[in-house]
Amino acid sequence: MKDYNRWTDKEHKYKGCVDCTYRNCQYCDDIVEYEKEAYNRLCDLEDKIENGTLKFMPCKVGDMLYEVIEGMPIQEWKVESISFNRAYPNGVIWAARINGFGHWKFWTEDCGTKWFTDKAEAGAKLRELKEKENEQG
Repeated sequence: MKDYNRWTDKEHKYKGCVDCTYRNCQYCDDIVEYEKEAYNRLCDLEDKIENGTLKFMPCKVGDMLYEVIEGMPIQEWKVESISFNRAYPNGVIWAARINGFGHWKFWTEDCGTKWFTDKAEAGAKLRELKEKENEQG
């Protein structure tokens, strides 16, 4: 990750410890609870960044997706849910079609090639596909 610097001590999390490795014990006892929780959460996120398990999603529930299929108008979908499991370790986005009926899944790795979070980008991709088709035909 570009210009990434860890802010937390990898070995330390606030646990109301007696023998603190980050600061003296009095600091751990005196720090307010939400600061401890914020520090621990940041520490967990930095661990995930460093071990490659933190996933950055291109969209969230409620966002619009724009699907590009050659020879068809742009299809609009609304994100209903996002799932991660053994079958979908990189994540799959479940969406409902805006115009008409239908539910479909979108693979996260297809963002920017088959579907887009921005309608203008989807339009540019569709024009690119039409140009290629005209060159070949």
